Amino acid sequence: MLAAGIVFVLAGVALRLYSAGILRKDRSLQRRGPYGFCRNPLYLGTIMLMLGFAFLAGSWALVILTLAVFTAVYLWVIILEERWLRAVFGEVYETYLKETPRLLPTPRSLLRLFEPVPFSLKQARVNHEHKTFVAGILGLGVFLLKYGLGLWLLPFHLW
Repeated sequence: MLAAGIVFVLAGVALRLYSAGILRKDRSLQRRGPYGFCRNPLYLGTIMLMLGFAFLAGSWALVILTLAVFTAVYLWVIILEERWLRAVFGEVYETYLKETPRLLPTPRSLLRLFEPVPFSLKQARVNHEHKTFVAGILGLGVFLLKYGLGLWLLPFHLW
């Protein structure tokens, strides 16, 4: 579970940073790179990040609970955002809906993740993504430090 946790945390942080570094909120509909991979790469990155911490906690029950809660919350938010984006971008967004999966990528859309798109750390900061990046890396560091020092005993049982 430790290895899976590390991979999920790093992949989630990377996907969020990459997505935020190309997103120009409310100015244009981004459809390439991570936004060609799935329509909601920031949310997918958050789910991956939180699943990573659940794996690091060493509890399958927490993994399942995290997946269920975050998926339910984000699906509701996504549905509301889709209404708004339809109103803002119209037919362009309708086409995007048909071409790109909502949250879970398909084998075909997976290749779009690697399309060259202009990335900017400055834009990621504008989108406040540096906070998630720092929190994710520091959180991973704390977990690894606890494991390394043998201090991993929770004060309660997670089922």
